[in-house]
Amino acid sequence: MNSKLDSLCEIQQQLRNLLMQEQDELRELARRVWNQQELERNQLAHDLHDGVGQSMAILSRRLKQRRENSEDDEDLYLLADNMMEDIRTMARLMRPTVLDDLGLHAALRWLARTVFKKENVQVKLDIDVNDELPDDLNIMVFRIAQEAFTNILKHSGATEVRVFAARNGQAFRMDIIDNGKGFVYDTVKKGVGLRSMFDRAAAFDATLNIQTRPSNGTQLTVQVRL
Repeated sequence: MNSKLDSLCEIQQQLRNLLMQEQDELRELARRVWNQQELERNQLAHDLHDGVGQSMAILSRRLKQRRENSEDDEDLYLLADNMMEDIRTMARLMRPTVLDDLGLHAALRWLARTVFKKENVQVKLDIDVNDELPDDLNIMVFRIAQEAFTNILKHSGATEVRVFAARNGQAFRMDIIDNGKGFVYDTVKKGVGLRSMFDRAAAFDATLNIQTRPSNGTQLTVQVRL
């Protein structure tokens, strides 16, 4: 009897080990997919900057030389100049060089400033990440913050956003809290952006939680062990 129980326990343990191995392999596959997407974003950002961006810069300079001659040329110059700035912002958001050059702390501040600069939203950041995360985790955190900020801007009606991010030894946590209108989480259709955040977190074995209710704002929390 004992031998049968031992054999059953051994089989169960083998199955658990196999399941854990498959989960690890799936997470590794997901990470490779995200990394490939980031490489493609990087290439597209370079193409925007070096191709369309350079053409717009030339057009803008030529219109600038002519704008004193007529109001139409002035309007065209302003339009071209605005388009060029939009292209630059798009390229930076697709692959922010500040993340590579200055790290997560500076990148989160830049992202908040870029997203909310023309909005009536007060943003407060408390970031303590002196020891940088691995590059792929930096990108994961940045993309989740980017999607969270976009959702706040599009849906929440918030006037204040607070961001807390800190690394404590081998753990990292980020909270993004807004004072917007909130929502009933279980009844909201999960769009591509929201699913993408959860998929990214799962790929790096991180936990992502959203706490919200109507008229009481929203808190997004992401935690990961390093």
